[in-house]
Amino acid sequence: MKHTINLFLLIFAIVQVGLAQTSFTPYTELGARFGVLSSGNYFVGETKATPFIGTSMGFRVLYQEEKHFGILTEINYNQLSLSNQDGNFAIDYIQVPFLSHLNFPIKNLSLSVNFGPYGIFLLTKDPSIYLQRNFLYGLMGGFAVNYSIKHFVVSAESRYYFNLPSNNLDDETMRNKWPEISISLSYRINSKSKSTR
Repeated sequence: MKHTINLFLLIFAIVQVGLAQTSFTPYTELGARFGVLSSGNYFVGETKATPFIGTSMGFRVLYQEEKHFGILTEINYNQLSLSNQDGNFAIDYIQVPFLSHLNFPIKNLSLSVNFGPYGIFLLTKDPSIYLQRNFLYGLMGGFAVNYSIKHFVVSAESRYYFNLPSNNLDDETMRNKWPEISISLSYRINSKSKSTR
């Protein structure tokens, strides 16, 4: 009986220590970011996305409900271009993703995985770029490696997009899918008044 009580007290102590180590206070984080971006776009008559390069800037709001899980939304303005033997091509649009956010911090370094829906509002484009709709939406998923220095965070991120509506108004089978790679610097503040990893 004594050994049973001692075992129970030991297990109880271990559980209490574990709960103390994993306690977490939810917080809201606001951020502004600027970076360089490579993203695929389609030309008329092509079935493979061509990489465009440009700049991306925007704002982000993160609600971190648990240590490893949160909800992330962004408003980004992307301005991309491509120069080749056929000429100069440009496109710019506003992108609004609403994502589940899995975060795995290791001191100043963290790995995050994002997945969820997005919307794209097309502003201007070259006629050779094959987009017949001014509004696109779909699903995206990706991961990022982040390194934080106080409130500043350097991120390298890869995302993959899949449009649900077709780009062609007469052919519903023509749905775009393309990768996106970015390197950015952001400034973030949160309700805990310290930087997040």
